[in-house]
Amino acid sequence: MERRGRRYPTRDLIVLVGRGARSWTRLGLTVSHHVGKSHDRNRVKRLIREYFRTHKMRFAEGFDLVVIVKRQHRLSGLADVERNFEQLFRQARELVASEAAPS
Repeated sequence: MERRGRRYPTRDLIVLVGRGARSWTRLGLTVSHHVGKSHDRNRVKRLIREYFRTHKMRFAEGFDLVVIVKRQHRLSGLADVERNFEQLFRQARELVASEAAPS
């Protein structure tokens, strides 16, 4: 992923995006122990997973995402995670699922 993917930094996250070998989009999370205690790291992972689960239709199919949480993050709620992913979608146009063309 590091070599063949693209790197997109946001305010609180670094997202590595690469073409996957599967037809669905997968999510990987990396939260260092420098981010905080285990309950803090688990909360951040839960928030990111929840966003991914509820907004899966926004992601184009066939990508692998690796989300790295920065040390000095400010992710206190789902709204903060959403802000970071909106920034990601503005940077990574290929990641946005295209809407079905009207027929």
